[in-house]
Amino acid sequence: MVRVDPTVRTSTAALQAQSEMAGALLAMRSELNRTLRGLDALKSQLDERRRLAKQLGRGPEGELETQLAKAEGQLKDITGTLARPEGIPPYATGLRLSEQLQGLFGDVDGAFAAPTTPQQEYFKELQEQVRQALARAEAFRKEALGSLNEALAKSELPPVIATQPRP
Repeated sequence: MVRVDPTVRTSTAALQAQSEMAGALLAMRSELNRTLRGLDALKSQLDERRRLAKQLGRGPEGELETQLAKAEGQLKDITGTLARPEGIPPYATGLRLSEQLQGLFGDVDGAFAAPTTPQQEYFKELQEQVRQALARAEAFRKEALGSLNEALAKSELPPVIATQPRP
């Protein structure tokens, strides 16, 4: 049988609130990480199309280069919102959404107490920021790749396929 430490003097309702927020934060982090994996797969495809175009003597130049550069820039911008680029210290760029979620999770999960009012407000802010960032990533996957795939087709190169990894 699992029981709460008898030295903890926190109500069941407070522990339930803590558990619910911690669970919601974990779910947001999981969705964010899944999205990052999908964006990494897109980045790999963009790199491969650029390499393939050069190998086959089809550029990239003109419209294809423009579309590749545009997609790479958008992808870098979206990814940079979600996670800090590798090798860059947090003091140089500030915390990204993944780090903010991790920080709040640690604060909430680290105490036997209900989330404080500031933690609840911060949670709501992060929820909205994550929702917007994920919507932006989804819009990129669905819409922005259309013109790139047209340019790839004109160069007789395979399209970029935007899929979301499974949970």
